[in-house]
Amino acid sequence: MISAEGTILSFEKQPAKFSSPADNPFSAENNQWRIPAVKKENDQDLRRRLKNHFRFHEAYFKWALDAKLQSIDVRSTPSLIKIYGNGFALKNFEELPASWRSYFYDEGDCQKANNMIKDIFEKRDIAWALTDNRYKMFISAFQQLGQKVSQ
Repeated sequence: MISAEGTILSFEKQPAKFSSPADNPFSAENNQWRIPAVKKENDQDLRRRLKNHFRFHEAYFKWALDAKLQSIDVRSTPSLIKIYGNGFALKNFEELPASWRSYFYDEGDCQKANNMIKDIFEKRDIAWALTDNRYKMFISAFQQLGQKVSQ
C-alpha cells in the first residue's frame, strides 16, 4: 500500500483475540489516556490518565504474552516511560515526546503528571517479577505503577 505522500506502507497481521474490551490494549477503554484534555486537570484526573496509560501497557504486554509474539513495538507509543529489554525508566521532562505532551491541557499539567511518577520512582520500589519472561516482568511492573499512582 502507498500513502498519499508516496511512502510505501507495510502491514503485518497480528493475532487479536480478546475475551473483553478490558483485555484489548487497542480498545477505547484502555486508551482514554490518549484523549487530549480540554481543561486543566486536577490531581485525581492526572492520576486517572496515568493509571489508564499503565493499564494500556499491562494489556499490551499481556496480549503479546498470550499471542506468543516474539517481539512487540514499544518505541512508537507516546509515553513518559522508556522501556528497555530488561526494565524501564522515567524519561526526563525535556525528553518527553510532543505527542505525549499534547494529551495534557498545558505544560504545567504534563509536568505535574511527570512529577507524580518521578515521586514513585524515587520513593517507592517496583518489585520486579522473578521470571525469565520479559512480558510477565513488564505486566507486573505496570500493574504496580498503576496501583502506586492511585495511592
